[in-house]
Parts: sequence; structure tokens; C-alpha cells
Amino acid sequence: MSAKFLGKTLHLLPSGRLIAKVEKAPAVGSTVYDRMLKPVGRVEDVFGPVDAPFVQIRMDKAKKGMGLEQIDIFTR
Repeated sequence: MSAKFLGKTLHLLPSGRLIAKVEKAPAVGSTVYDRMLKPVGRVEDVFGPVDAPFVQIRMDKAKKGMGLEQIDIFTR
């Protein structure tokens, strides 16, 4: 199964959630992967304009605080 480019993470919220700018809105609950196809977390919310959406990602506990800002993210 190949990975599809989703977008790029922007910043980490104080709550521990990641905000990312995406090309196309994924389904809520979709798993998000890094470039090495390791899970980063799951899409918790989609917001913003339809033609330029953002997502909020609930990170996996093991990934918290692991320098995930400004990285490319993918879905399968």
C-alpha cells in the first residue's frame, strides 16, 4: 500500500496536539504517518476553508515532544 502526501505540520499546541496544513481534508480518525511511514497520530478535527483545510492531530503517546513541527505527513 502506498502513502499519499497529506501536508505539512505547522506547530504544536500546548495541549499536545499538532496543527497541520493539508492539501485535501482527510477523514476524521485517519492515521497520519511521517516520511518513514511511522504513525504520528490520528486526525481529530478538520477546520478552515474547504480549499485550504487544516487538521488537528492527536499524537501517539510515544511521539509527543519528538520534533514533529515542520515535517511532511502522509496517509495511506
